[in-house]
Amino acid sequence: MTDQDTTQTVAPKQKTFKETLQVALNCTRKFREIMEQETQALMVMDFTTALQIGDSKKEYAGIYADSIEALVPFAQQMKQLPEQTKAIFRDEKVKFDDVVTRNKQELERASGTTKRLSERIIDVTRRMLVRDGVNYGSNGMAKQAQLRPMHMSVNETL
Repeated sequence: MTDQDTTQTVAPKQKTFKETLQVALNCTRKFREIMEQETQALMVMDFTTALQIGDSKKEYAGIYADSIEALVPFAQQMKQLPEQTKAIFRDEKVKFDDVVTRNKQELERASGTTKRLSERIIDVTRRMLVRDGVNYGSNGMAKQAQLRPMHMSVNETL
């Protein structure tokens, strides 16, 4: 076994700068595509699909973060990239930021919709319980529960 064989079995080959850069770009694109799919599902209120995509989004977020962290050792080389390569990354960043913003807005909208729906279900359930409920009066006779309007006034004088 030569020294080169030993080195390869002990430590895997370190990725070159170009390989790391390409992996980061591919991960960014893939992560953006996943978020676009989730955003589209949320826009049409397909919460089942959005939840499934959300699970893969969480998983891919870690992969994306790792790919970006892998670029840190190449900070000096990043500064010396050709302008054309920098433009590719700038364009991808603009697209990525746009998708993140839209995704966040749709998630907030879906959260508000879910909250309102839950509140409405609880309100209807309470009303049904009062309407269909039976109360007993002081003489032990059953009487139907009723919703009655209640008015309050506050009189504050100084």
